[in-house]
Amino acid sequence: MDQKLINKAMLFCADYFNKSCHNFGKPVYLHSIKVAMHLIDMGYSDTVIVGAVLHDLLEDTDCTSDDIKKEFGEEVANLVEAVSFNPKIEDKFIQSKLMLDKALAYGKDALIIKCSDMYENGLFFGLVTKQDVKEYLVKKYQYFTDIAKDVIGEEPAFQFYQQIAKTIKL
Repeated sequence: MDQKLINKAMLFCADYFNKSCHNFGKPVYLHSIKVAMHLIDMGYSDTVIVGAVLHDLLEDTDCTSDDIKKEFGEEVANLVEAVSFNPKIEDKFIQSKLMLDKALAYGKDALIIKCSDMYENGLFFGLVTKQDVKEYLVKKYQYFTDIAKDVIGEEPAFQFYQQIAKTIKL
């Protein structure tokens, strides 16, 4: 593992979140680090780990794909794009489905990042009080499981994700 590269990605991510004026209601930077730490523990590549650190930047800050490309190369920029949703799409499930389809089209590395991301997000499912939001999340997790299992079903990240996916039901 290239610790210098991973540290560079963490500082890059922190800088963009520090400049962001969003109030997310959760520690987004910590979420990004936790997503990456799971993948470090599983022995994934530096590219996957850096992509995991940066995975929310395009959605939640003014960071652009070109900014990521300048610092970390085209492969990482494309990977982060593949796991980012389009905020202009108002229907949350359609937004998620299109992003998950994009991750599937990109391939294994994007799906691996989504496993760790969705695991971390799934930890908060019990705090959701609105029935329509719960239904959306159940549908999203089921869709992801269905599209990812044939591609990465044997991957440690998918097995890890399955721990939380099994708990997300109405």
